[in-house]
Amino acid sequence: MATVVLRVDGPNLDLEQCRTWLPEASVQNIWRVGDKLRGKGDASSATSGFTLLLAEADDNAVAIVDAQNALARHADQIAGLVAGGTSVEFDIGVMVAASGSQSVRLGRELLAGIYRSGVELVVTAYPCSD
Repeated sequence: MATVVLRVDGPNLDLEQCRTWLPEASVQNIWRVGDKLRGKGDASSATSGFTLLLAEADDNAVAIVDAQNALARHADQIAGLVAGGTSVEFDIGVMVAASGSQSVRLGRELLAGIYRSGVELVVTAYPCSD
């Protein structure tokens, strides 16, 4: 199983402008400067941001294709965020069981799209039971 999210944050991020193009059903989390950080005592967020679900599928290859298509749909908006100094991560989360390994194939077209958009690529392995 793979889950791909776009994680966006910055001290000057205009969340209201972002909400004009974000597919609301895919937004997993939104935070603003000054919001309390969960599990961090009295600490508060120095940035505003959001997490956008791009794709989720049992088949890693399907999730990657879906995420690539979502990245392409929002390419102009993402490029604008990056150009404005906002941090943007394309995070591929893969479930890894003790009994086997998982791999994710990143094709040239996806890697070129990530490069062109200026986002950072993150691959996260999540342990899970069989």
